[in-house]
Amino acid sequence: MALNKSSASYIAGIIIIICLITPLLNNGSLPPSCMEKQWKFFYLSWMVCIPALCLGLTCAGREIKKRLPLFLTCGLLLAGAYEVTEGIRQLSGDTLSAHRLFAVTGTFYNPGPYSGYLAIVFPLCFFLLLKHKSISLYTKVFLWTGIILLLFMMLVSMSRSAWVATIISTIYVWMSCCKPMPRLLAYFRRNIKRNILIAAALIASSALLLVCLFLLKEDSAIGRILIWKISLSAILQAPFTGHGYQSFEYVYGAAQETYFSTVPHRSVEVWVADTPEYAFNEYLQLAVEWGIPALCLAVWGLVFSLRTWHRNGQYGLAGSIIAIAVFAFTSYPLRIPGLLSATLLLLIAGWVIAFSLSRKHSLIVIACVACTACGYCYREYRMAGRHEKSLYLWYDGHKSYMRGDAEKALRTYIPLYGDMQWNANYLLETGCCLQQAGRHYESLHLLLTAETLSSQVRILELIGAGYQSIGCYEKAEEYFVRSSRRVPSRITPYYLLACLYAHPENFHPQEALRMVREVLSRKPKVDSGVARSIQEEARKLSDVLKQTMKQNESDKQISE
Repeated sequence: MALNKSSASYIAGIIIIICLITPLLNNGSLPPSCMEKQWKFFYLSWMVCIPALCLGLTCAGREIKKRLPLFLTCGLLLAGAYEVTEGIRQLSGDTLSAHRLFAVTGTFYNPGPYSGYLAIVFPLCFFLLLKHKSISLYTKVFLWTGIILLLFMMLVSMSRSAWVATIISTIYVWMSCCKPMPRLLAYFRRNIKRNILIAAALIASSALLLVCLFLLKEDSAIGRILIWKISLSAILQAPFTGHGYQSFEYVYGAAQETYFSTVPHRSVEVWVADTPEYAFNEYLQLAVEWGIPALCLAVWGLVFSLRTWHRNGQYGLAGSIIAIAVFAFTSYPLRIPGLLSATLLLLIAGWVIAFSLSRKHSLIVIACVACTACGYCYREYRMAGRHEKSLYLWYDGHKSYMRGDAEKALRTYIPLYGDMQWNANYLLETGCCLQQAGRHYESLHLLLTAETLSSQVRILELIGAGYQSIGCYEKAEEYFVRSSRRVPSRITPYYLLACLYAHPENFHPQEALRMVREVLSRKPKVDSGVARSIQEEARKLSDVLKQTMKQNESDKQISE
């Protein structure tokens, strides 16, 4: 019987390790932001992990509880080693990163989540080094090598969120393992005046470090503060119920329009404003989509699991949870399959260790949870599989779209509508191609659907252009104005408004000239050939408008 219990626990452990590693597999030939393959691996691994964990709890409850910390530690260390290896290969040029703008991304599509994953692994290495002081020289060399490589790759990735998460989690592990507070207090009492000065210097140094981190990427920091400010206003609109699952993009876009049209704002906010996919703060995004009660429940679950690991002396795993919690303040770890998998396992394992139910009740609870979770994972796995196939087909058409061949792109896009109507980028590109083909009503249908899924300004501009093409000039003006308010730093909406007011059937020369002045007076956020071309076209339009106004004035005088 002991062998059976041991076997059940080890089977569960191996599957847990697999569950941590499989979501880190690459996306293949899909665009970097399309993580459907990783989501498919995520749901597949959890479909196997949940029954295995439930089997282990049913057959070997005590054994699995004892070994859960070991399994999690091994899984996270293996995943961390894999990510460090991938990062070194990318840095050396042996393989390409997943993003053309960044040299190092690991198996992720940008350096932010990559460094966040390394920040989760770092406290474990540090804890093992502090806890096992009598380990062999080879093990010490291995751990120190891991720590140095983790720090180096995090420095290379330039993620301030990961740096802060690493610092805070490391301090926690050190204080929990070494318990320095009694010695520090005794040392402090020996020379209070001198130590007050030292403490003040440390506080000042910490404040200076925070200022330096802010100034390192000032525009990025101000942009995130703006996102948080607007997200808070969106939360206040539906504080208890939230706006619904995956509603953040649409809700944020509308809230940003309101903010720039009604609320006093700084010019720097106009400059950094954009249409983000995420809130860069998991707590705010959770409250926007699900409401404040859901946020409170999630925080309680996080704190409960953290307390469980701390009470059991598993300071490394507790440090990993702290790293996730800190990283989530300025990033989006729950939107990445690999990070989400690590987070869920750390939390669930903490809950499993904490709760002790009778055999009868535990079987009922375990069976209900397992069936519900597996059913959900199976449904999402099948959906992710369909999405992956559709994305591969869409990407083929996307290449034609980028070459400007709208007709060829449409031949690929149109049959995919049933499986791709969840994807805002697909709807945008298809709507744009239909508009170029003169199929304006079909285009508007797709673009109006895309508007409910995304906050991209380009969608509003195309909707406005569609309404202008069918003669609905008031609706066109509405959408062009909305696009100018959503991201005020863009010059394209003002040029489109100028063209709308210059249209012979909607001729408002003074308004058109005012929009032209807006285009010419604004400095483009990205000094590209497109921006310069728009400004050049605006100058030509200005000359035409002035000539037309002179001609109209001359005709008026002649008639009088």
